[in-house]
Amino acid sequence: MIGITYMDYYLGMQEADIKKVLQESHLFGEAKEDDFKEKINYISQMSQCNTIVYDDKESHILVYESLVDRFIENSKVDVNDIIGLFFTDIYNFKNEGINVPYYIQHKYKMKNAGVISLNQQCSGTLAGIKLSSSLLENTKNKYVILLTSCFMDNFTDRYHGDCLVGDGAGIIVISNQDYLLKLRGSSLKSYGERSYCKQKGDNVKINNMKLAQIYKQAMEEAVTDSGLLMDEIDKIICQNTNYYLNSNVLLKLLRIKKNIIFMENKEYGGHIGDVDIVRNLKDFTDQKKEEVRYMLLLAIGSYDCSEGDRSIASVVLEKV
Repeated sequence: MIGITYMDYYLGMQEADIKKVLQESHLFGEAKEDDFKEKINYISQMSQCNTIVYDDKESHILVYESLVDRFIENSKVDVNDIIGLFFTDIYNFKNEGINVPYYIQHKYKMKNAGVISLNQQCSGTLAGIKLSSSLLENTKNKYVILLTSCFMDNFTDRYHGDCLVGDGAGIIVISNQDYLLKLRGSSLKSYGERSYCKQKGDNVKINNMKLAQIYKQAMEEAVTDSGLLMDEIDKIICQNTNYYLNSNVLLKLLRIKKNIIFMENKEYGGHIGDVDIVRNLKDFTDQKKEEVRYMLLLAIGSYDCSEGDRSIASVVLEKV
């Protein structure tokens, strides 16, 4: 069995409210005052986000270093036992001309760690957790590091599909020993109708109900893979994206009567790409307010929130 042994994250040091984000957005920068207020109200209602965090640093190499430094210092892990280094942010793969995961691998002398870049958008961390099981299979006392981040250069593209995008980075470490959360089950799904139709020259409009059914299928398959029933899930951890989707649609699709979705981070920070999962999972487990055993995680990655293809990942974790 494998599981998560360590989690940490970094949030951007600057703050901006929803008005500033939308004022500088390429979509609403020229909107009339009344239309602009209406858009603010709509997006605020859908995302439930009031403030995003962002960075104005030219380079974020020190952010990645600090995350790895804290892990090594706190865990006392021998870097020779690290056999994999996943990096899930293709946009920041090269930071100031430096290939981030290769830089980390060489700086920390992780000579046994193969670098793997995952192009799964905002579902890369959960996909990486699933794939880590293959790397760790038939090994003892080994580790895989998953590094993820979301950093944008400006404000023009921080509004995406009813969510506001913030800046940050995260780290999750997977191992086959001394884990805090055990991987019980997982599922990966994809939706590529847009690319198929585009190649054929056909127009396609995303079917949101069809997408919701795929999300549901991914979660149900992860629960089945874990050997559990949906009723046994104590908490659902998802992204800080569309509040309506998270708080209403998913619960109805899964036929869950009580709201067990973690949403405490929805108002502050924004959707920080793949970092959302790291942040929400760590914050929930650190709170220790609820007695939970089984957690169901869902992440959705998209190349274009309004009409793009989707990568969907879901995992079930057991607290040990």
